[in-house]
Amino acid sequence: MKKIGVLIGIASLLLLAGCDYFQKSSKEVVVAECYGKYLYESDLKGIIPEGTSIMDSIQYASTFIDSWIRREVLIHQAESNLNMEELDLKKQLDEYRNSLVIYAYETQLINQKLDTVLSEDEIAEYYEQHKEDFQLRNTMVRVAYVIIPEDSKQKATFQKLMSARRAS
Repeated sequence: MKKIGVLIGIASLLLLAGCDYFQKSSKEVVVAECYGKYLYESDLKGIIPEGTSIMDSIQYASTFIDSWIRREVLIHQAESNLNMEELDLKKQLDEYRNSLVIYAYETQLINQKLDTVLSEDEIAEYYEQHKEDFQLRNTMVRVAYVIIPEDSKQKATFQKLMSARRAS
């Protein structure tokens, strides 16, 4: 029963949107109006996936319209409750815009200049120019760890081989 109410509500909203009163100068259909701002039918394009059933399409549209209205009401409330200094966001917007422009430029520059394919000659040349960076600062140790049962007949032979290896 609730779905039928939603369907009737959306249908009536779309019928009202067809009136000349709700149309802007380009004759685009207004779907919703909130505090002098309009949501047009073209704004709904792309929010409903292809192949969606009628009921699901209505639900997508209804959800989008409701969230748009909530956002507009919240913006209106915020604007009416904040003082002029708090509403002066131009400096913050300029700084944010500049940050976005710089980030986009740096990303593009990095993508243009970044060459991840290195030849063997380039690697060897870099190594030769920076040999001091490849010097070990700590002693490296190589360890062989073996567990042999106490009663093994090969234990003595293994110990002799390990002793001979340490000596070399």
